[in-house]
Parts: sequence; C-alpha cells; structure tokens
Amino acid sequence: MRKIVWVFLLCSVPAMSDRTLGKHYFVSIPPEGEAKYKEANFALWAPEDAGTLRAVILHQHGCGAPAETAGATATFDLQWQALARKWDCALMGSNYRMAAACQDWCFPENGSEQAFFKALEHFAKDSGREELTRVPWVLWGHSGGAEWVYRMFSRHSERVLALVLRSGPVFAETMFTDSCGTPVLYNIGLREKGDKQFGGIWEKASRLFQARREREALDTWAPDPKASHDCRFGRLLVIPYIDACLAQRLGTPGTAFLASLDLSPTWFGNIETLEICPAGRYTGDRTKVTWLPNERIATMWKEFVTTGWVTDETPPPAPTGLRASPVGVNQITLQWQAQADLESGIKTFHLYRNGRRLADYNASAGGLFQKPNYHDTLDKPLSEMTYCDPNAPLRGDCVYEVSTVNWSDLESPRSVPVVTRVNAGP
Repeated sequence: MRKIVWVFLLCSVPAMSDRTLGKHYFVSIPPEGEAKYKEANFALWAPEDAGTLRAVILHQHGCGAPAETAGATATFDLQWQALARKWDCALMGSNYRMAAACQDWCFPENGSEQAFFKALEHFAKDSGREELTRVPWVLWGHSGGAEWVYRMFSRHSERVLALVLRSGPVFAETMFTDSCGTPVLYNIGLREKGDKQFGGIWEKASRLFQARREREALDTWAPDPKASHDCRFGRLLVIPYIDACLAQRLGTPGTAFLASLDLSPTWFGNIETLEICPAGRYTGDRTKVTWLPNERIATMWKEFVTTGWVTDETPPPAPTGLRASPVGVNQITLQWQAQADLESGIKTFHLYRNGRRLADYNASAGGLFQKPNYHDTLDKPLSEMTYCDPNAPLRGDCVYEVSTVNWSDLESPRSVPVVTRVNAGP
C-alpha cells in the first residue's frame, strides 16, 4: 500500500501557484471529547485569481486504509480544480482516519462534523477569505464518504447546493426526503446490484431515490454500467452535472444564498429504456423517471448509463508558459503550465521539436492526471510538468511547442513556441 506523507502547518502553504494558479492550505484537527475518529486532516485549494469565493466543493473519500490515504491528493486534481476555478469556488479534501470502524468518522455526530467546521474556520482565517465559513457546499462522497455527505445533507440541507452519492449511502436506514429542490446525483456501479458485498448499497440508494422522486425531488439516477464499487470515469458525468447546478444555484459571492433551479430546461430519462425527452413533452408518471437538469446533461446521461463513458467534443485549452533550458550536452529541459479540460481532463501532452512530434508526456510518471481508479483521486500529489529532450541537435536553434490531449483524445492548439540552443560542450 502506498504511503502519502501529509505536512500540516498552521499557516497558508502556497502550492506551485505559477502552475496551478491557486494556493493550497492544510490543517489537522485532533479529536476532542467524545470524538471517535483517529485523525482528521484537511486540504483546501483556492483559485489565486478568484475574488470573493462562492462555494466549497468537497471531495470526500471512503472508509479504510486505502481510501483514507487516497483522500490526501484530492485537491491536487487538475480537472476538479478546473471546475472550482470556473465558478470561483474552493476545492476541499480530507484525510480522515478511523479508530476502529467506518462509523468512527462517516457518522458526523462522532466528531467529524465538528472537525469539518473547525477546518473551514481555520482556512477562512489562514487564507483571509472569511466567507468560507458561510458559503454553500457541493458535496461529493464515495462509499463511506457518500454516507457522510448524505448525513451532512440531512443535517445541513440549507447549505448544500448539490449532492453526489458515489456508491452510497452505506449504513443509512432512514430516508431524508426533505429539500426536494436540491439536486442529488446517484452515481453507483451497476455491478454492485446483487453483489454479495455491495448489493445492500444498491438497494438503499434505490429506495432513497424512489422515495425522493415520489415527492418529485430533483434526483438523478446514473449507474455506471462498467463499475462495481470503484469510481472509474464517473467524473465525466459528475463534473459537468455539478457545473450545470453551479450555473443555476450560485448566489451573490460570499453569501449563503442559494437560488432555486429554473425547471423549464428540465429533461427526463427513462431508467429502463434509457430514452430521454424534455419534461414538457413527457406524458407518463414523472416519479418513475430520473430528473435531468437540461438537454446537455440528458445527452451525457444517456451515453454514460449506456457505455460508462461521456465523449467530449471540444478540445482542451492550450498549455502556457513554456520554457526551455539547456542542462547539459545535447539536453534541454522543458517546463510548462496547463489547465485541465473541465469535461474530460488531461490524458497526456504532445511535445514538438522543430515542428515534428518529439514525444508524449508520461502521465503516470508525473502523477498529474486522473486515470480510471477506485477512489477518484491522483496516485500521488501534483508534480512538475517537465520533460527532458536528451538528444537535441548540436547545431542550430531548436523550436519547441507543447499541446494538451484530453481523455477523448482531442488535442489543443500548440503553445506559444520557444526557441533555444543546446550547450554543445567544450
């Protein structure tokens, strides 16, 4: 099992702001009184150029050593950062550690709720963004994390802009059917249905969805046909879904106000046939279909629940800030910056020398980009976007360019070229 070391300081910690265009802050909240968790560590990333923040997007990991460890890298993810940056939101992640059982932290009343609020208070003071203590939340949770965000929704529904349950809730027997105007997305693995270990999660989520839809709650049933309890590429639907909710529900920056959704663009999806249509043309029982915020998300939903994938039709933004530095005989090191494609992230980069493709960036070595994995987090914290050309020509100038490739294999325009010459040696 990999080990990620967290460093917690009681002050702000800039995290490569020239590349990510944001800052990271960290804090650890020790258990107090009757709190049952073992550790509660938090990270927050805020866009550097944002004015007053408008919401907090929380990425909440699940239970157990692998999941709890994986939570340490959530705020370094460039695709989630792209969502937060677009809407002037903070991106927050946690690293809870249970003492003995999942309920030690995934039940908020066992101390994790108090730790969460203390972390927000700390980040508000540390970053100088006092609005963090009052702005609304977007809550995403996986497994035990889905249990936690569901329970927080039932306790603080007035603060929740949108809720995403990835393979959860796990333990909840009660069904919270209030706050029907809050969008809730059930992103669960189809292979969990009937599974010996995870089948109960499918049944509980199904009952909750049905109970809320009977009250015409704005709930979306979106099972991943390729997944069991793992997250895979659920984000290809989840992030655009949250984007659509943010577009409608965000209020005045820095306030707790949440706007009601405009239901005129609503579409419905038939869970059995997977057909979609505008709500205004649907003549059947509306409580038996899934709610979809607009036509774009409806189209994405249909593809996702059919294939487990959402095709991105727009290329990503071009990389910026390309630099080239001679570092030895025949060697030139390239460094650049990039923002992720909100819809489909970053898969790799193409590197060019004198107009010809030189190499592809090794994403797995850099730890930069989301791959289909269990926890929807990076394998390791963000590293430099850098590449060493080991065989640059000895004579003449070298013209370098770099482009971004998203997960739909669409390539961005190339960066502004940079010209350099190798060190030819003595």
